[in-house]
Amino acid sequence: MAKTADIDPLLTEENVSPLKQAFTPEKATSYLGSLWAETIKELRHDLKSTRWRDTTAAYFTWLFFSIWAVGLFILCVIFPIVIIPEVTQESSDYWNYCAPDGSFSLEPTNPWNLDWTFQIVLAFGSLTFTQAKVVDVVWDIGVGRLGQSLLAYFSWKAFSVYVRASMETTPITYHTFWTTFMRNDVSFVSIFRLIRDFARRRGLRSKLAMAFMITTMLFIVVFPTLASAMTGYTANNDAVIKLENGSTQVPFEKFRRLVATIHDGNRVNLTAEYNVFRGAPQSQSQTCGYGDCISEYMSKYGSNNHTSSIWYQGDYDNPKNLESPTLNITYWDDKESDTLFLYTPNNTTYTIQVIQENAVCQPVMVNLQQTYQWGFSVVQLEIAMILLTIWTFGVWIMWLHAHLELSNRGKYEVPRELKAALYLADSIRSDLKEFDQEAEFLSNKELKAHAAEHLKGGKVDIQALSLVNGYSFRRSSWKWIKTNKLWAFVFFFVLASTYFLFGIPLFLTMSFAMAAGWGRRTRAVMSWGAFLLVVAVGLPVYMLTTAR
Repeated sequence: MAKTADIDPLLTEENVSPLKQAFTPEKATSYLGSLWAETIKELRHDLKSTRWRDTTAAYFTWLFFSIWAVGLFILCVIFPIVIIPEVTQESSDYWNYCAPDGSFSLEPTNPWNLDWTFQIVLAFGSLTFTQAKVVDVVWDIGVGRLGQSLLAYFSWKAFSVYVRASMETTPITYHTFWTTFMRNDVSFVSIFRLIRDFARRRGLRSKLAMAFMITTMLFIVVFPTLASAMTGYTANNDAVIKLENGSTQVPFEKFRRLVATIHDGNRVNLTAEYNVFRGAPQSQSQTCGYGDCISEYMSKYGSNNHTSSIWYQGDYDNPKNLESPTLNITYWDDKESDTLFLYTPNNTTYTIQVIQENAVCQPVMVNLQQTYQWGFSVVQLEIAMILLTIWTFGVWIMWLHAHLELSNRGKYEVPRELKAALYLADSIRSDLKEFDQEAEFLSNKELKAHAAEHLKGGKVDIQALSLVNGYSFRRSSWKWIKTNKLWAFVFFFVLASTYFLFGIPLFLTMSFAMAAGWGRRTRAVMSWGAFLLVVAVGLPVYMLTTAR
């Protein structure tokens, strides 16, 4: 009977679990209907309440800023790894045996040489003096001055939001308020005064933020000088060899550096006294099929030894078996002191010592005019990119931290221009009333002296409507990720798929949905709509292109 009592409810389904009841067809239909109604309601509300012009402007501003940040970081990493090794290769178009300082060098030199910090290492073009000067001036104005303005604009965007958040808990001085909210430029005087206020009067709530603000302002001031110093123009030189006591000058390109001489090359379908050079034609690769093939043959069999050997001439499947002795090869390239250069017009050989003693780099003349190259100092260019990367992520993190904190408390406004003037005037009047002083009856000099002596530079603060205790940027970010983990996963997956062009519209739609602050249902509907549109348009295009 006990067993019957235990299984009776299962057989009669009198006590069905809530989970099982929830998935009955009737309840599933009701749930889907209510979900659809709530989705439509949220979609209408989000689309209607969106301020499209402001949202679009803010979205594309920070989209370009994000692309700039990621691209700059990637460039900082790949520049030394991928681009610069091209300069150090002897076969590179950048190398003409003339070092950046104008000296002759047989081997490509290290572009990271600190002695060349102010030398133009990565240079381009064949320009007249006027053309080179115009390019340099355009760079100084377009990148130096315009870049300084952009740095100041985005920096003050972040500074003003962060200081606005800090003022709710920590008052600031009159000058700090003036510099942050009523000015968009920077000078050494304003930097000095800001350092004085932070150190001796009233600072912000974060020492790291104060240090970053001061460092950023210094960076903005020196940026035009840095942009100008890392570029420039230099004479376009060519290496020449002075022969016959300097009476004859021969371009170094007519000399070919010997790697080896195969004295019995006729044994392997080459000519007798076959010369192998560094670089085309008749390089090691062209002689026997792959680079360093002669040096490998020498290391394995030696020269003119009484033993059989195998010679690979571009075909590993059909090697040529050579009876004793081995090939009679004189290998030059591994002994620098014995390296020879062949002057091709008369087949005269010269030692490396003669070449180095008589080689000079002299300006290239075109139509009796000297030509120039314009380019960059590699060391300074990398330093500038690193500093820009640090500035970019620093400004972005400062703005994002303060923006999320203020948004968590409600809608906020950053005082600017006239509104900032009202804040400052009210604060000055309020401070002076504590000392029975009227601001209207004091001169500017007296106001500054009174603020410095009695008010520690003055006191400006903003009363928060609602101050949430214990706010943490890290906890808030983690909470958002946990709440939107599926959305975040799909977003980063779509971001990775932008490698393919069809993933770009979907990424733009999803990122705009987040920037507009839409709810999860609205974001899902808009993203699915973008996906279906991409499929509807992209699939026929793909089929047409592949059919051709």
